[in-house]
Amino acid sequence: MILAIPKGRVMESFLNFFKKKIKVKDLNTRKMILNTNFNKLKILPIKSNDAYMLMKKKIDACIIGKDIKKDLFKKSYKEKKMNFFFCRLSLICRNNFNSIKNFYLKKKIKIYTKYTNITKNYFNNNFKIIKMNGSVESVIPLCMSDYIVDIIQTCETVGYNNLFEMEKIMDIYPLIVYKKKKILKYIN
Repeated sequence: MILAIPKGRVMESFLNFFKKKIKVKDLNTRKMILNTNFNKLKILPIKSNDAYMLMKKKIDACIIGKDIKKDLFKKSYKEKKMNFFFCRLSLICRNNFNSIKNFYLKKKIKIYTKYTNITKNYFNNNFKIIKMNGSVESVIPLCMSDYIVDIIQTCETVGYNNLFEMEKIMDIYPLIVYKKKKILKYIN
């Protein structure tokens, strides 16, 4: 069985949470599919945006955030909420009165985000939504827009860069999305 997990914070949190149960071998190597202490379980580090395509083709399960499931997954798979790595998806703006006032007056608002479907649905297509895959937070200091929708975990970046969390759109937590129930024996 192959379990795909996004590289970075989600992988790190997953390995930390399951460190007593799942031991990943070859972690700091260039191997693309990692062995575990379970002969039948392999780990595939991925980019979260690739999870849906990989689920359709070859992998048995993946760990993804609720945001990715809601924004990218079209086909319905079985899923189970995991209890590690919590954050939220929020509307963030430049921390000044005009940015906040203009948003509520709906004056030529452009919102940059990786999560276009969620953002369009949440704001009922009232604004121009622009897709951006990385460094979304850089849009505000570069004066491309006063508004982004992005993930917030600690608010450290928001505060440090004089930004303001205007509105929480949704809580995000990891899900295991799977085809066959037997994958759950490794993570329960």
